[in-house]
Amino acid sequence: MMLLPSVSRDLQIAIVKAYPKNIKSCDDWLSFLNHMERKVRSLDRGSTTTNILLNLYESAIDSLDVNWSDEMYLTIFIRRAVLASYENSDCGPVLLSLCSINGRRNPQLIAAVAYYYFKQGDKNRAKGLLNSTKKCVDTCGVELLCRAESMLDTDDDFKSLLGPFYYKPDFDFQDINCSQASSSGVSSVLDSTCPNDHTEERYQSVTDINFEPNGNSPNIPSNCNPVESIQIIGPVRV
Repeated sequence: MMLLPSVSRDLQIAIVKAYPKNIKSCDDWLSFLNHMERKVRSLDRGSTTTNILLNLYESAIDSLDVNWSDEMYLTIFIRRAVLASYENSDCGPVLLSLCSINGRRNPQLIAAVAYYYFKQGDKNRAKGLLNSTKKCVDTCGVELLCRAESMLDTDDDFKSLLGPFYYKPDFDFQDINCSQASSSGVSSVLDSTCPNDHTEERYQSVTDINFEPNGNSPNIPSNCNPVESIQIIGPVRV
């Protein structure tokens, strides 16, 4: 496990001591992360808290096998995306979009991604994601998405609706400026993609998709490092 920059030696020792031996499963990682959430937040270190937690969640994702059908893996991934949104306003929405396309048939996850778009000030994008996903889920899923859409207008508490995907970081979402990342580009393209059982599909990992640079190329920041070898579950038309 990597030691964290700009963190006191005592805290690093505490993290290492809490780190389980031979940690491999999503269950073990989530238990450890929940413990560290309480530990790190109790120190009240402001923005440093977010950076510490982001490093821990990135360590978890780097060590786990990609599994978009595992609720605990999704929980870890979406928390990482939320934390990354604060550290890098371009990178976070890209990670949220990876959640939305790989979990397209999971309406609760989609509602969570829409909620975080909304909290970051992009209500139109949140509604667009909810509407585009309705054709990908069953009747119960559509009902959940419709409920989420109506809650965007009333600013209701999403905690009970989102279940394990609800995450409240230490920072205010208003501190995030995601206008550049949400205007167009890779993350918006991913948001509009939906699996279609009746059309030819080609599956391709995100790391294999190449964009030829031109005047319309999306601007992906150099310090944005999405998970290596993420498999998109759904069609990518090439």
